[in-house]
Amino acid sequence: IVDCFDDDKFIDANWMRQFNSDTVLLTDLPEECFADNAPVKLPIYLSNYSGVDHCFGKLTVTIESVSGKVELYCRDNIFAVSGVQKLVDIEFTLPGVAQAEEYTVSAEFTSPDFSCKNSWKIWRYPAETPINSKFELKLENGEFAKWIIDQTAADAKESGIVLYDRLN
Repeated sequence: IVDCFDDDKFIDANWMRQFNSDTVLLTDLPEECFADNAPVKLPIYLSNYSGVDHCFGKLTVTIESVSGKVELYCRDNIFAVSGVQKLVDIEFTLPGVAQAEEYTVSAEFTSPDFSCKNSWKIWRYPAETPINSKFELKLENGEFAKWIIDQTAADAKESGIVLYDRLN
């Protein structure tokens, strides 16, 4: 891959062809970050402008993390046509974790006429732990307390912050 001045940009052509070729696999991921037990909806599309009007192929979708690799979907004899078509809607739930974890979802379509693959990164985060936003702050200096109140007056009213000053 080169820029308009024919300078090499050191971009791997195979990586670029995952999403910039005559035939590519696509998904629609409005969000890439998910909390524990949140459903992940993954529609897989085939964009086929290769000149092959129709063919039968196999679609395999996997998800991989440091914990291992799992097959989410595998089906043979999928009828692919020219243009853009939805191949499958996959929905799954990621189990809970103690810390954030990166996943790679990979899809591969193979047929006698062509093959293509693509992958997407998603993140899973631990479920939010609600914290008690009501807290007390005791200040020893009246001027400092006044400054804090002036700076956070709007936030303090909405979040329930209580400020005390020993000198008052």
